Amino acid sequence: MLEDDGQPVAGAEIRTAVRGQANRTATTDADGRFSIHGVIAATVNIFAQNGMRSASINANADDTNVVIHLPISGSRLARIEAPPGPGSP
Repeated sequence: MLEDDGQPVAGAEIRTAVRGQANRTATTDADGRFSIHGVIAATVNIFAQNGMRSASINANADDTNVVIHLPISGSRLARIEAPPGPGSP
């Protein structure tokens, strides 16, 4: 999870919602990273919150690089970014 300026967000709460499955939760680490395991193959609603700021995104259960950009204030929809390919900076 990143701030709009690209800085990592530590300690943010991440939750998933998948139809027919219990919600999963995680907390971002000092680098803004999080992992959620055991999600069935389906579309996953991912919600992120840090204080009064929030963002959400729909992803596939097999997406491995979901980047959530937290707005300066309020809430917004997030986006999925592809991991850098070979030879990328």
